[in-house]
Formats: sequence, C-alpha cells, structure tokens
Amino acid sequence: MVEKGDVAGGSPCRKSGRRRASNREIRYHLAQALVKAGDKPKAISQLEIVIGSGPAFPQEAEALALLKQLRQ
Repeated sequence: MVEKGDVAGGSPCRKSGRRRASNREIRYHLAQALVKAGDKPKAISQLEIVIGSGPAFPQEAEALALLKQLRQ
C-alpha cells in the first residue's frame, strides 16, 4: 500500500511488523514505509535492528544502504 502512495493505509502493517519482530524482512519493509511516512528516526531504529540481528537476508545490502542514506 505504501509503495502505491497510501502511507496511511499501510499503517496496519506497522502492527504486523511489531508482532512479528523477529522477521527481518518485515522490519525492513516497515522501515521503508516509515521513510515514506516521514518518520526517519523510527525507520533508522528499525534498520539498526534489521542489520544487527543475525545472518544475512535477501535485502540486507539495500537495508544497509538505506540506513547509511538516512544517517547522512
């Protein structure tokens, strides 16, 4: 929903991300939604969890690049 411009409609996905906190891909997509919603601090927080919590996942390089971009 967020990718289609419906940031508000994507907010229920935030709850899913919190409930399934161990799923790094969900957290990564939550971080992307938070960026689009303008919540940079929360996006950074989610990305820090994603990057520092276990073995690599398919979008790890993209998550790291996004984190670096947000920290600038």
